[in-house]
Amino acid sequence: MASEGVLPLLAGVLSGAFAVMVTRQYANAKRPYQIAWAGGLAAYSLASLIEAYVTLWGWSVPLFRLYFPLAGATVGLLGVGTIYLLGAKRGAHAFALIILALLVLAAAGQFLVPLTPSDLAGKGADLGAKPIPLPNAGRIAFLIVNIVGGLALIVGALWSWARTHRAGVLLIGVGAVFPFVGGSMTTLLHLDLRVTFQFLGIAIMFAGYLQGREAEGLANAAAHSTKM
Repeated sequence: MASEGVLPLLAGVLSGAFAVMVTRQYANAKRPYQIAWAGGLAAYSLASLIEAYVTLWGWSVPLFRLYFPLAGATVGLLGVGTIYLLGAKRGAHAFALIILALLVLAAAGQFLVPLTPSDLAGKGADLGAKPIPLPNAGRIAFLIVNIVGGLALIVGALWSWARTHRAGVLLIGVGAVFPFVGGSMTTLLHLDLRVTFQFLGIAIMFAGYLQGREAEGLANAAAHSTKM
């Protein structure tokens, strides 16, 4: 069981470091997309660390109640940040309000489903949202956040890459696809690949972010040198 916690632990540490870096950027630049991404990455980190924890000590009802909205906030807030990055501020404000309302509904709606420790006994990191069945309002909100937020993140990153042709932006878009693929394969083919694809996704997105920072630094250095 300990080995099953390695990938979610790595994903939690990596996304936590990613969140710290983006938060520091926000402290300097104060751009809305940065704080939205920082929130999404922090949620990603906490959800992944919970998944690592349960591989050793198992789920409890309070722990799952905390995990459920965090898992939704991950993709939802990253999608909000991407919409802000595209520059449509008025539309981004509306999108952010919708996502936040859905996250509140997901957090509250799950309590309509009574859970006991036996419902979670023996479950591992791939449990996901299964204990909250459809058509529960919280589960519906969770699905909408993941679908809409995920599409905003993927399509937004690819649209930005089509305009800028920056490799880092393309990597972020590709990385965002991985959790979708892993979740779909886990659900449809009954293969426990969600955690693996989550780790691969955050690793690729982090690589894209670092590549983008490097390219931005080189561009700034070149611009500075031409002024001298």
